[in-house]
Formats: sequence, C-alpha cells, structure tokens
Amino acid sequence: MPALMEPPQAKVTALTDEIRELTEADYPAVADLTQECFDRTTPPGALVAEKWIETLHLLVKCKIAVYLGAWRGDNLVGAFCAAVVPDPLNHELIASQMFWYVRAADRGSPLGGRLLDEIEERTRAMGANRLHTMQLRSSKASKMHSFLKRKGYQPLELHYYKHLNKEQ
Repeated sequence: MPALMEPPQAKVTALTDEIRELTEADYPAVADLTQECFDRTTPPGALVAEKWIETLHLLVKCKIAVYLGAWRGDNLVGAFCAAVVPDPLNHELIASQMFWYVRAADRGSPLGGRLLDEIEERTRAMGANRLHTMQLRSSKASKMHSFLKRKGYQPLELHYYKHLNKEQ
C-alpha cells in the first residue's frame, strides 16, 4: 500500500479570500458553516456539533485528511475536507470528499472552484490518484453537475439512504 505524503503548505490565492489548512481553533466556525448548510439542504441525520468537531479532529490527527477553509477577513466563507485512503479494490490511494460547503452568498462565485482546485492539488501531493466528490440533491443540482463536468469529473454512482431506526 502506498504511503501518504504530507500536503503542501497553505497559500493565499489571487483573489481576496485566503485558503488555508484549518486548525483546531477554526473548528467552531466550521461547525457553524456546516449548520448553516444543513439548515438549507436538510440532509439525513442531525448535526451534533461536538461529534462533528471530534471527528474532524481525529481525521486531521491521523493525517489522512486535508481540511481547508476559505476566509474573507475573519469570516469563514467555505470549507472542504477530503480523506485520502486506500481503494479497497486495489489499494490505490484515493481522496474522498467528506464535506464541501460554501456560504449561500458565495455560491456561483469562483470560491467553490478554488477550494476544489486546492483540494485536488493537496490530495495529489499526498499520493491520491483520484478524487471522489458528491453533491446533495437540491434545486441547484443541475448547476453543480455542469460545474463538475467542466472541471473534468464524471458521474459515477447514485447514493440512497434509509433510516434504520424507526424513531427518525
């Protein structure tokens, strides 16, 4: 199995937003951004901020995830996390999106693409050969599909979910 390599250092992009690795001090801001996005899209399950932060901390501590934030001044306006893991079929390293959030006001701007480009660069530097990304079903799904196709992504599979606990 290939060894993971360290991701490159953070950089300031050409636009006014700074994209950098997120630190433990940033986790509450990411939890807030996540909640804002959950409120808009209503994915299955409930967000428990403490558990969310604990999981992110573990992924970073184990050095299997790239965890980036886009900042405009002191405001987190976007975040992307991808874990680099071996493909169970052939042990080739792949990057898998854990989350990708952009504030509603910045959707359709270059920000999401810049986060994606930076995640691609950093996961490639860690040895990943592919990046798997996803999108939640929404009224904007066709725009996201077109965006990802322009970036060179191909649809791979459709995911379904079912609550197994009758209380949900």
